[in-house]
Amino acid sequence: MPAKVEKKVASRMGTNISVGWVAPSCARYTMMLTGMRRGELCALRWKDIRRECIVVSRSRGRVRGAGLLEGPTKNGKPRLIAVSRTMSGVLDALRQWHLETQGEIIEDALLFVNENGSSPDPATFTHWLRRFYDRNGFSREFHVHTLRHYAITTMLAEGISKQTVAGIAGHASTDFLERTYCHPQMESRMLAAQRLSNVLFPS
Repeated sequence: MPAKVEKKVASRMGTNISVGWVAPSCARYTMMLTGMRRGELCALRWKDIRRECIVVSRSRGRVRGAGLLEGPTKNGKPRLIAVSRTMSGVLDALRQWHLETQGEIIEDALLFVNENGSSPDPATFTHWLRRFYDRNGFSREFHVHTLRHYAITTMLAEGISKQTVAGIAGHASTDFLERTYCHPQMESRMLAAQRLSNVLFPS
């Protein structure tokens, strides 16, 4: 997806989290601010939240014939994602909702739950995001991975090292990152190279 389209999606996210049941909007923010996968988001529990970071060590997904299962992350390794000021505000909104509806923060409870407090199916996260896309007139081609892709490409475009971004995104190496996410940067670099060539050797 073109970077300018992803930026448009992100710009529509707004800066205010809705009052009341905040799981859908907080899930969107978390995807965009951390680059987490859907399954990892589904598996987040309050015990994974530290003062300055989020511990990502599990993923939840539905397996045909086996139902909803929880296991290790895609590369089998836990990782730490630093909590920015904005992400801290998202967590505060979630914490407040849990306190108001559950009366306490249960360490083993999931962060993102249905309005009645039950555990959502991973497909529910896709449904939440689809409703957001539809309300804002975005293409049906947009999907849950769009915000993860935006987070990763933005970090790379801001000059963060590929090793650091790979660690945040949960990639075992930078190889996949280079093949999948570096093309927006390469397009800009190609344009820069061509402009330099035009100045030095005008045709």
